[in-house]
Amino acid sequence: MMRARWAARGWFLAWGLAACAGAWCQDLALSLRPVFEGMEPLDGPYPVRVELSNKGPDARGILKVTAGWYEMNYPVELPRGSRKELIAYPFDVVSGGEATFTLSTNQGRTERRLQSERWSYTQPSHVAMISDAAGELVFIRKEMESEDYGRPQSVKDVYVSPREAPDRPVGYVALTTVILGEGSERLDDAQVAAIQTWVLAGGRLVFVGGAASPILSDERWAAFLPIRRPRPSTIPGGALAGNGGGLEATVPVLLTDPAPGAFALLEGGRGASGKVLVWVKSVGLGRAIFWAFDLFVPPLSRWEGRRELFMDLVKPLDHSASTYIGPFVASTRNSDWMYAGAPPPGPPPATAAPQLPGSDPFSVRPLPADRVFWILAAFFVAVVPLNFIILRKMKRGELAWITSPILSLGFGAYFLASAGSLYAAKLSRATRGLVIGTQGSEQGYFLGRSEIFFPRGGNYDLGFSRVDQVRAGDDFSDDYYRPHRNRQNPLMRDLGAMDLGEIRAPRMSAGNLSFREFTFRQIVDLGGGFRLEGLRIQPGGKPQFLGRLLNASPYTLSGATLSWRGMSAKLDKSLAPGKSVQVAFPATNATRAEDLTKGPTLEGILEGPLRVGPQVGESVGPRSRISLFYTFAQEEQR
Repeated sequence: MMRARWAARGWFLAWGLAACAGAWCQDLALSLRPVFEGMEPLDGPYPVRVELSNKGPDARGILKVTAGWYEMNYPVELPRGSRKELIAYPFDVVSGGEATFTLSTNQGRTERRLQSERWSYTQPSHVAMISDAAGELVFIRKEMESEDYGRPQSVKDVYVSPREAPDRPVGYVALTTVILGEGSERLDDAQVAAIQTWVLAGGRLVFVGGAASPILSDERWAAFLPIRRPRPSTIPGGALAGNGGGLEATVPVLLTDPAPGAFALLEGGRGASGKVLVWVKSVGLGRAIFWAFDLFVPPLSRWEGRRELFMDLVKPLDHSASTYIGPFVASTRNSDWMYAGAPPPGPPPATAAPQLPGSDPFSVRPLPADRVFWILAAFFVAVVPLNFIILRKMKRGELAWITSPILSLGFGAYFLASAGSLYAAKLSRATRGLVIGTQGSEQGYFLGRSEIFFPRGGNYDLGFSRVDQVRAGDDFSDDYYRPHRNRQNPLMRDLGAMDLGEIRAPRMSAGNLSFREFTFRQIVDLGGGFRLEGLRIQPGGKPQFLGRLLNASPYTLSGATLSWRGMSAKLDKSLAPGKSVQVAFPATNATRAEDLTKGPTLEGILEGPLRVGPQVGESVGPRSRISLFYTFAQEEQR
């Protein structure tokens, strides 16, 4: 009787705890919606707005976001009655089929899943409008053939309000173009800085004219605007008719003067001859574009030719910046790094193979698992059947006591030779990548890849600073002697990354003799950057570009090349901070369209106190290489 009573109490207690847990879970609420209205799940970063609320006791815990190989943690505190929002940036939602958002707190647990029903060889090219009104870009939707093996690509319009626009560059990576529509002047400083940093990596930013536009007088955009001194005017519709069909009505425009570094992309036709209607300015690997007209209000909003004009001016299917960025970010073994962007200035600078030190742990690769299996199989076959059979036929079976240890030592020596140098190696890191900057901006964007070798197991603080996004490398080795575990999120799980508005990795888990590899984006300070002073054309029998390059950054620049209009000058010596050098190289009349819409560019290697990526262990110098791509807003002088 007593035993039955205690059993009943136990069941009652368990039921009570379950009921309490259920009540707590009901107190916690979690909802999801895409940041950009109309955006479908992607393989790349897919911004999702997460809304959290708590009606019960004060709660604290972790929101874990997983998708495919991706995993990220967001610390959360939810006092009673609170409601909070955050933006998560899961990767691989399409490849993984879904993204899972799990809120685990001391007051219960709740979970939501974001399903992806779409699968395709290609991703749509997203064009976003930041505006108070959605739907103004529907005219751009159309399936079309790309140059990517004839696979169909689509252009898709998406929307976000100024209040909800992401305040980090990674939030715009899935876009090829951002149009600053009505209300964009209300973007806060963090949102403006995020868009500007995204443009550096190949994005296109469109400023719209037409009637007076408040954003054109916003000083925060001064270094990016391709125009100055706007003045209202009108042009006959025939000025645009040659670009996609007839248009009879009068069109309001903002005629402007070009800002330094801007080039004419479209001049008016009949009735507006000589008036520039579109200006473009190279900004890093991206472009800032100004339309003197407004395609989203009458009469242009009713014009049948506006889609063709839009595609000619914006080129949202052009992903050529990824071709330039890829080699800087790719692993030496594999690369599928993809970015959307504007036409690159040319191929990346050629580099000689570095001389690696003998203690370089990254030059040693553990044996693949399949080879280890066959070696072990060969060992057991050699030691047991062959060894004893051969000795028995020789009637010398007693020698097995000698031959078996010798065979064991031989196989052991083979394994040791493959990893012996790893035992002597120290905690090491190697980081390669590209810093992109532009004149007038103190902030640059680093896109790169790091490898880390951990000689001993433990938890490590990687020392990340201003890291915008991190993603597992496309191929990497797991721990050498540790059995392979469930590989759902091997590196990202061990990384234990925390998103605090920037990515931190305070307790990365690693085993003995393990390698880790990942790609990442990071915001870096360039100080005063670089300045190109007095660049001009000196006429004569052999005209030359002449000028002076000043290094106002805190880093030394080596192996630098300055290019403009299809010609270039290579700097023979390193340029230390605060130093300048005269430059001179042949001047030619550029004929290619891409050369006509680009200012001077600077490429080279940055050296010095540039703290990018993980800050643990010793940097393997020859394997670590930080390249620079920098653009100038330069007026042509004669």
